[in-house]
Amino acid sequence: TYLLTALLDPQDRSAWPAFLARYRPPLVAYAQRTYGFRPEDAEDVAQNSLLAFLTAYRRGDYNRDKGRLRHWLYGIAKNRMRERARERD
Repeated sequence: TYLLTALLDPQDRSAWPAFLARYRPPLVAYAQRTYGFRPEDAEDVAQNSLLAFLTAYRRGDYNRDKGRLRHWLYGIAKNRMRERARERD
């Protein structure tokens, strides 16, 4: 899709805000619901997860043959959230 192609281009300034608008709210909600993060901590861990995703995606780590992009993104986010939850406890 256009958005995924555009994310590969650091000069495309429209891709990242569009991606954030689509994926950040559900990641924040997931962090709050599943891990009990306060709103500000959920925002922070969601942002860190999305940045980790972008770095890995631009590096070429995503393999479409292994599954949907959304599942890969959520896998990255779950790992970040678990790490943050362990640090908190």
